[in-house]
Amino acid sequence: MPCVSTKKVSFHAKFYRGEREGRAVNRKRLGIVIAVFAFSVFSLTGTQAGAQESQLTPDMVKFILRCPTPESRQFVDDAFELVRRGKLPEQILLSAFNYAQKKPKNQWLYFEKTLEFQCTQVGINLSALRKGLRK
Repeated sequence: MPCVSTKKVSFHAKFYRGEREGRAVNRKRLGIVIAVFAFSVFSLTGTQAGAQESQLTPDMVKFILRCPTPESRQFVDDAFELVRRGKLPEQILLSAFNYAQKKPKNQWLYFEKTLEFQCTQVGINLSALRKGLRK
């Protein structure tokens, strides 16, 4: 009979140990979720519809959208320069950013395509304006 009880103890010991490890993992996940939530709330306060351009910088956009290439970083810089010069409405830039930020993957691609699409809907040729910046 003692053999059976040791098997139960070892089973329960494994079960409880796994439960404790699970709690530790859940606490880590909870910490990560809280950090991400706090960061997203902080970044969203600067991207509301009536926000000023100075609150959202090109570097913040590059970091949040995880721009992978130098061309993507240049695209963000060009978009902000066009907003600064008054050739691109700030609302279009902010709405494209907000839409892309909510996507779980490939946020940069969503930003680029959304910005291009919204510009064509309004009648702005974004590629021609970007070429004009480099001359």
